[in-house]
Amino acid sequence: MSIIRIVCIGDIVGATGQAMLKKHMASLRKQADMIVINGENSTDKGRGLSPQNVDFYKSIGVDVITSGNHIWQKKEILHVLSERSDVLRPAN
Repeated sequence: MSIIRIVCIGDIVGATGQAMLKKHMASLRKQADMIVINGENSTDKGRGLSPQNVDFYKSIGVDVITSGNHIWQKKEILHVLSERSDVLRPAN
């Protein structure tokens, strides 16, 4: 039996949250097989997720981005949700 180590990080908020995640990503990656973050509060105002946020997270090694009701604040995210299976949206 193999063990899979998953790190889940909730609510990365704005540029400050993104900077902290980027700063610690190498260390997190050494400890985990998969990194999952909640990105629904990623924009600078702390509400919503933009395609640019998704690109940033993927470029630093995030495996899956989850969301919640705040994801709908940025309408440009709609095409990302229909095109990618690693950006999850709420069912409601």
